[in-house]
Amino acid sequence: MPKLVLLSSATLDEQLSRATPALIRWILLRSASHVYRDLVETEAFLRAQGDWVSTVFIKPGGLSLDVQRGHALSLTEEKSPLSYADLAAAMIEAATDPDGRWDMRNVGVISVNGPAKSPPGAPMCIFMGFVRHYFPFLHPYLPSTGPG
Repeated sequence: MPKLVLLSSATLDEQLSRATPALIRWILLRSASHVYRDLVETEAFLRAQGDWVSTVFIKPGGLSLDVQRGHALSLTEEKSPLSYADLAAAMIEAATDPDGRWDMRNVGVISVNGPAKSPPGAPMCIFMGFVRHYFPFLHPYLPSTGPG
């Protein structure tokens, strides 16, 4: 059976994001509302296709441009921030698991040797996303933000 590995978000999973304060989660869900809506629809579609394609739903928390520190996969938690290198290694591990333990499951990723550095641009990125959610007409006038 074919297998997909979908990069999603722990923010969408009650279990994986239970350590995130409710207010922070509420802000995050609005700051990237269009992305999260797309992910919810994509996940629902892929879960409905489970009879012919298997999917692993990788759900990290916050991501950072940092060095690889080591990772672990989890069905119950995530630890943020996580480096992109650790995320990539986790996705490969989940995809190549010979027993299919992660198939059709929400999978968190833990940085096992301490968290990655907090991305310095994250607060501005979240704030700009929040503004775009409530005032979409301002989009052409707002700065682009992202990893860095």
